[in-house]
Amino acid sequence: MDKYSSTIALVSALCFSALLGFACCENPDSIYVIGLVYCDNCHVGFPTTSSKVIEGAEVHLECSDKKGGAPTYREWKKTNSEGMYEFEVTKKVNVNSHCEIIAFESNLDDCRNIVHDDASQELKLKFTKPSPNDKRVVAFGNKRFAAPISFQPDQPLQNCAEHHNEEEHDKEEEGDPRHKHEEEHNDEGDAPQHQHEDEHEHEEAH
Repeated sequence: MDKYSSTIALVSALCFSALLGFACCENPDSIYVIGLVYCDNCHVGFPTTSSKVIEGAEVHLECSDKKGGAPTYREWKKTNSEGMYEFEVTKKVNVNSHCEIIAFESNLDDCRNIVHDDASQELKLKFTKPSPNDKRVVAFGNKRFAAPISFQPDQPLQNCAEHHNEEEHDKEEEGDPRHKHEEEHNDEGDAPQHQHEDEHEHEEAH
């Protein structure tokens, strides 16, 4: 299962609202880094239908002139009620810098553990569109939408397996395009056979 398939609608809606909210005060000489922070309460490493966004989470943006170098730029933000954060990176930051978004602190007492495999994601903040193979950040004009980052509770929810099964069931109900193609192919293949049988019966009648 595509690890982001269950939350495309959620993330898209939040990003769209972010576009509307930030459009009034954009600086054309800046890049805006926007992202979502959520609680991975199923310990699966990606958003699910049981995930919840985290308001008031602290997120840091750090940039350096080279990978692994000392930060030359550092800023922090807190997420809004929709779990979204936004950084404005101005021209004082070298656009070729190596930048990282770091999940620093959660505002939820029951979901405070940092997920180390996605707590820091390196971003190259460039005015050009990133490589389409880089799934960590998506460009839209002078905005960069980073992949969601998360915190986890000590233990996963007990009903996580149930949510996972429901998602798999919904996916099956949508149908596999390959199966649909096979059914259409079979229907097309049966038509000449039925037509041949009808012609044969017509000849016997005469």
